[in-house]
Amino acid sequence: MMNGMTRGMRLSLVVAMTAAGLAAVDAKACSGLYVGRAVSADGLTLLARTVDSVPATCKRFEILPAVTNRTGRHYSSTDTGAEWPLPPSTYKAVTVPSVAWEKYGRYEGACANEKGLMITGTVTGYPNAAATNADPYVEAGFGEGSLPGLLISCSATAREAIELFGKVVAARGHAGGEIYMFADKDEAWYLEVYTGHQWAAVRMPEDCVMVIGNRFMLREFDPASPDALCSEGLVKVPERGGFLKRGERGLIDLAKTYALELDDDAAMRVWMGHRRFAPATAGKYTRERVLPLFYRPERKVSLREIQETMRWRYEGTEMCPETSGNRNVRTIGVGRQSTCHVMSVDPTLPPDRRCTLWVTLSNAEHAPYLPLNAAMTALASGYDVSDPHAREVFNASIPAMHFRRLAALAELDRGLFGTNVRGFWRTREDAWMREFAQVVRNGDATAITACAVQIQRTALEDAKRLFDELSWYVVKMNFIPGDYCDPKFLPKRDPFVPGLNRQMR
Repeated sequence: MMNGMTRGMRLSLVVAMTAAGLAAVDAKACSGLYVGRAVSADGLTLLARTVDSVPATCKRFEILPAVTNRTGRHYSSTDTGAEWPLPPSTYKAVTVPSVAWEKYGRYEGACANEKGLMITGTVTGYPNAAATNADPYVEAGFGEGSLPGLLISCSATAREAIELFGKVVAARGHAGGEIYMFADKDEAWYLEVYTGHQWAAVRMPEDCVMVIGNRFMLREFDPASPDALCSEGLVKVPERGGFLKRGERGLIDLAKTYALELDDDAAMRVWMGHRRFAPATAGKYTRERVLPLFYRPERKVSLREIQETMRWRYEGTEMCPETSGNRNVRTIGVGRQSTCHVMSVDPTLPPDRRCTLWVTLSNAEHAPYLPLNAAMTALASGYDVSDPHAREVFNASIPAMHFRRLAALAELDRGLFGTNVRGFWRTREDAWMREFAQVVRNGDATAITACAVQIQRTALEDAKRLFDELSWYVVKMNFIPGDYCDPKFLPKRDPFVPGLNRQMR
């Protein structure tokens, strides 16, 4: 039967089988990035994350309204059933939850509120068996599927969000090993939660950057430090269980105590972060060498460079899968990203528009970054649509599906199909980022909303048009050499060039 299929039918079957296979394996999800404001090109604190999931996962945008003096409310975790009482008043926020939240959980992985707080959660981390045996996860507790939305609604600062995190986890428990990041105009914090109730957080240095994979990276930790917060049992639990490990200064070594050892999957991404931002410190790659979590970059780092880092398949290095032939290298830019975000805090702006999120609704390699700001009052049509069956059935009213199908088609041949799609979005983004930054600085909520909505509309129209154009290009290239008696009639395999490029000139 396979031999009777057309080339397009065989291709569709391969894509479907690949997607099903990825859904069944451990995703080892997400990469996290941080840039302190002292080493940021524009004086911004930057938090960023790739949300690596199964390919059909779709995200949407949402504006959570402020609520004033309304008692008796609770925040419910749709994925675990946990509940937490809400204060009478909660803050307005923008978030990026799942389209199929009714079925799989909200997973509001990127959030910013009217007080100038932003949260990203989470990068998955892996504790060792001794840790989880001593303090098991709480399946009916809170976790990455619900905590970001709760914390962003109830917290005005990063420290306040971590303190609330501690109260919730102590009372309800945590459902998995995760890494969260928080930032406001004054502080940025990094938090690792290891087990059902044990976690540790440190204030991130303003003159450093960070790139992480899926391993806990905190080493010697001082609970008494003013730049540290932690659970009550962080030291007591491993001490009682006999798996406590101390560092040279006699303090608990969190990685050795709680974490699995670095594997190539995570260690490669950490090392490539050093290669990109501080190459003199990188040295030769080896999994056994433990590089510092935070380090000083050799130059100022821009928001734009972080966006491109999330697309990075190590082009320009010997680790690039496409040029090295090594398909086993775990890159930062992967096709199963459901969304990526780069969030910035500008301390010079009023709180309600201080935080800007640039978010993709597909893997970043062939999708555009679109703007969100906590001052916004509306979204372009469709961007807040939800559908419990979004992973299984195509729904044309969901913007993410149009971005995802274009990216999937472009990545069937990154050279012929994808190069100019990627270049097209870069050109669009450059213009959008200049325009939106100016409006956020000089405009009001109405102007910020209008600008963002127009960008969102244009991007969706572009994605639909690009998909149609690229589909027709694939049709023109869909030939079997034996079909042609004369080789001169074979289609010329030039790279795809979007017709939209002509309209942009």
